[in-house]
Amino acid sequence: MIIEISNQFVRVSFFKVNFSRKQIEAVKILSEANTLGNAATTLNLVKSILKRFRGSRRANIILSLDPVLATTIHSTVTLIRDKPKTPIDEPDLDNRIAQGIWRMFDRERGKAAEKMGVGDLDVLLTDVRVKNLKLDGHKVLNPLDFQAKTIEIQFTQTFNPRTFANEVRKLIPAEQLALMAENGSLEADMLAKLARVESFLLVDLFDERVNIYLSDGSTVTYIDAVSWGKRNLLGTLSEFFAVSERVAEKIFRIYLAGEASPWMRKRIDRLLADEFRKLTEPLGKLTAKYNSEAIYLMAFFDVPDFVFEPEFKHQFPGKVRILPVNHELLRAELGFELLSKTVPTQNLFSPLAALLEFYFLPHDDKINRIARRHARWLIS
Repeated sequence: MIIEISNQFVRVSFFKVNFSRKQIEAVKILSEANTLGNAATTLNLVKSILKRFRGSRRANIILSLDPVLATTIHSTVTLIRDKPKTPIDEPDLDNRIAQGIWRMFDRERGKAAEKMGVGDLDVLLTDVRVKNLKLDGHKVLNPLDFQAKTIEIQFTQTFNPRTFANEVRKLIPAEQLALMAENGSLEADMLAKLARVESFLLVDLFDERVNIYLSDGSTVTYIDAVSWGKRNLLGTLSEFFAVSERVAEKIFRIYLAGEASPWMRKRIDRLLADEFRKLTEPLGKLTAKYNSEAIYLMAFFDVPDFVFEPEFKHQFPGKVRILPVNHELLRAELGFELLSKTVPTQNLFSPLAALLEFYFLPHDDKINRIARRHARWLIS
């Protein structure tokens, strides 16, 4: 069961999964409008939705959270061994993992607190995992008995505001909570497994806000949020046609369905393209700054077709591609098939990315058992 919490909605998706056959069945999906004013209020909404799911008390639960509620960091810590000719033994490995966890925690906690708008002491580390480990630049599964000068440990750490984490503990038993992480980080890390480019931006596009992430081949980083979204497009239509936003919403739907006249469609194309430039300008600067090869657009509402056309891409430097994100990518690139009694009308990439991210993450290997043991005193 995937619970998504954003400043726009709470969505609960119940899936049955056969990983050996790569089949995912969407059993039930419910969504309610939400704002993030109060953690307890939001989680009460989650609780009321869960009551409408049979078997929710037995299901494994993954929480995919708004950047205000979670900061998930994928980053590497490099440690130097004083005696590179000495084979790595268990006490040495244990000590290096402990050093890496503390170093990353100390480096990232302040930035996570600032991003989520809380004080350093009001942040909790809620999850730590070792994704990869390299010795002198070479990836290994088990570093024991190898000689090495440097040990590079790629960690995934998730921080949450203390008040929210405490409310989650009241609602979801620890044995049911399989993973709690930042939604955009889950999406970007999954896209990194699918993408055929090394560096890209992920743009999560909501009604009133855009969240931007960078994946550069080794890390996933939250970059910024822009106050822009579907409401801006509706506002443009509302002003031009001198109608209410509700009527503008109807015009927008007619336009997206291709039911507007050719003249009207061209006029709306120009209006919305001008409005989209308020987003493309900052994105263009970011693609140049980070030398990104692509922009993946994860829209939580339907966007105009022109966004993905060649003429629109000319607004970006170089040969940057703008690519849509949807759950069909998981079938095309990973072979996972989504089964449903009805054809899904909503984009399910976000909950499915959370599900598959949990599937791909290491779970009970020796290295992660060591990491969890050392992180336990930080997870309080």
